[in-house]
Amino acid sequence: AQDRGRGRRGRSWCSPPGHGLYLSVLVPRPEPAAWLPLVAGLAAAEAVETAAGRAGADPPLVRLKWPNDLYCRGRKIGGILCEAADRDLWVVGIGINCTTPEAIFPPEVRGRAASIASATGRAVPPGRLFRPLSRALGAWLHRLDREGPGTARAEIRRRDALAGRAVEAADWGAPDRSADRSAPLRGRAAGIDETGALVLVTGSGDRIHLVSGTLHPLEPLP
Repeated sequence: AQDRGRGRRGRSWCSPPGHGLYLSVLVPRPEPAAWLPLVAGLAAAEAVETAAGRAGADPPLVRLKWPNDLYCRGRKIGGILCEAADRDLWVVGIGINCTTPEAIFPPEVRGRAASIASATGRAVPPGRLFRPLSRALGAWLHRLDREGPGTARAEIRRRDALAGRAVEAADWGAPDRSADRSAPLRGRAAGIDETGALVLVTGSGDRIHLVSGTLHPLEPLP
């Protein structure tokens, strides 16, 4: 369990007690490690759909916004944060809004954040999400270890919230670029490559493989 939610780059995460599932899991370092937040996102997406379905909902597809966000009906319902604990172990932090009322969200994210309840019309208590999440996470980690990232990449393609959409990348990093990375970068998202990097196609046609960054969609997400 977590005593408070935390997002990437030290950002806070709205985590009112009793309204969401917030947990950290210690796992062996996977290879390749860059795929850990992506397969954790796949596990979380599957768990949300499973739990909502058991609650009687016909849940829409839960999508992934690279590198670590869960979206449903165009609004964020959860996030993933992975950090190295030591050379051999990583911590996977997962936060999912289950029944969080709209009024509880901070003003700056109200209208962009949602919960499973508001997205599907069915209340899913946090306790009902834990088991399907733990099972899905174990299954995806096993698959990554045995098969490599190929299966995960295909499933991310199906769930990719950014595919084909215009985005702006801030604080970005790309191993194949020496440009000023402090300047925002605009382009269209063109999927995930075999390393787990996001492919961004700029207006000039350059294909930049982002390994880090904060992406701001310039168009509505599905």
